[in-house]
Amino acid sequence: MVITQPRARSARPGRFRRAAIGAALGVTAVAAAVWASASAPQPAGREAQSELTYVAEVGGPLAQEEQLAGVVDQVRTGGNSFQRAQLVADLVELDETAQREATTIASISPVGRVSFDIPALVTAAEDWSRGARLFEVGVLASIGPGRTSPNQGPGMITPPAEGNELWAQVEAVAGEGRAVSTLASAGAAMSAGDAAYRRFSGSVAAAHRILGKGGVLTDVRWDPDSLGWSTSDLAAFEQGLASSETLAPVNQVALDIASLDPSPIPAQGAGGVPTIVGTGAITVILVVANQGNVDATGVTVTVSFSPVGTPAPGAPVASSLSRRQSVDIEPGGHRSMEFTRMLLIPGHTYTMTASIAPPTGQASAAGTSLTRTFSVES
Repeated sequence: MVITQPRARSARPGRFRRAAIGAALGVTAVAAAVWASASAPQPAGREAQSELTYVAEVGGPLAQEEQLAGVVDQVRTGGNSFQRAQLVADLVELDETAQREATTIASISPVGRVSFDIPALVTAAEDWSRGARLFEVGVLASIGPGRTSPNQGPGMITPPAEGNELWAQVEAVAGEGRAVSTLASAGAAMSAGDAAYRRFSGSVAAAHRILGKGGVLTDVRWDPDSLGWSTSDLAAFEQGLASSETLAPVNQVALDIASLDPSPIPAQGAGGVPTIVGTGAITVILVVANQGNVDATGVTVTVSFSPVGTPAPGAPVASSLSRRQSVDIEPGGHRSMEFTRMLLIPGHTYTMTASIAPPTGQASAAGTSLTRTFSVES
């Protein structure tokens, strides 16, 4: 397959909006009514109304299917140039939306008698949904399980209810070297869905009641040109995904902000240190950021206080103390963490150290620790 820029007709699933679908449905219904009234011969009144109603009801799901076809085309022609998080998010919504629309289409029953090949439409939606799942698994297996994450969060692979099943599929396909054959199966399912849809739309046209001369049904084609699904093309596509720099995993977490409550009074004069007055109960507030493009799971953050220097005369003995917390952070996300009531002894100077245990694969330790020194006075 020659990897090119995404085609203009492609659409991201993040743009799917029910308002737009509702508008498409309304346009479909109006156009259907116009052509029905203009076409000859006219059917019996009740049958005509049943057919108009059915076309209007499937208009929304079919508009969604058309956008999903655009996503497949976009990934197929430019997937290795995607940013990892966006590609995975697109695949997730492709799969989930295709399943939902297949269920919706199967649930729509005509009120009264119609002459359309409705089983063919149901079959088309089921084939498209099956193709979407195979396509998702094939692309993720091509990228490689070590380069994606099965955990839930923005841009992740699946909701928790399906995560284990899907992830097992991805790992099995990748481990057995079946990414190319899985993608080929996806293309075959999409093509079969297109053929079934042509049977349905042909039955509508044959009725001479809804389509008229101009046509109102969406021309849905998940595999519009049958290009790019040969073994050699898919092998090149798989290699492009596996070697893409934008899809390579980046593990990078950092301490973004650190503050104390109460806030220290700034140091007075050269060589002085900030001072906290009036309490020995300190709250440390940290913001930890995931600057990478994969999930940061179980990130351990530690805050410790160690007494330093000579205490004030008569001050009680002080010892070191520390606390730790763990947190999961999605790519590009951040988490605020509070370490409350860290009890310090007045009359002592402390060095506070906040640190992160870098996740496996993090190349740079920059930004993973910071220190503050201050005194505590009663």
